Amino acid sequence: MDRLEGTTAILIDERQQQIAVPVALLPSGVAEGQTVHVVVDDTGKPSWGSARLVDATDRKRDIERLLDKLRREDPGGDITL
Repeated sequence: MDRLEGTTAILIDERQQQIAVPVALLPSGVAEGQTVHVVVDDTGKPSWGSARLVDATDRKRDIERLLDKLRREDPGGDITL
C-alpha cells in the first residue's frame, strides 16, 4: 500500500499503476508500505475478499531470490549503448 487518503487506500500494482480502494475492503491493520496480495479473477477484476497482507520477511526473501537470479544471468563487463 502506497498511502492512505482518508478512508481510501492507494495501492500500486505490479505495472506501477495506482489503484484507489476503500480501506474497508482491505485486511484490518493494513498500513502504508505493506504489501497486499489480491487474487484477480478471469475478467481481470480484483477479488477484494481474497486480500491478505504479505509478511515482510516473505517479501524480502522473494526480492533476494530475484536479485540472485538477475546476478546469475548478468554476463558482467561493460555495456555498449
